[in-house]
Amino acid sequence: MQVALLRSEFSTGIVLNKDYNKALNDDDEVYTVFDTKEDALSYLKSVLPNKHDTEFVLYDKDQKVLQYIQPS
Repeated sequence: MQVALLRSEFSTGIVLNKDYNKALNDDDEVYTVFDTKEDALSYLKSVLPNKHDTEFVLYDKDQKVLQYIQPS
């Protein structure tokens, strides 16, 4: 089951694009699609140690929130 990952600044809630910059334009890509939830979680394991002010939300194909991940 494919999932979509959205990122935002934890301190402000501002949505970030795929490059972790503030998404200021309508054409900024703010979602990353993974084939499985496990693939998305594996990606998160690799980036979380370096993203101290980024929160993540995983959505299913119906835009239901599957998981919310806060920085530690």
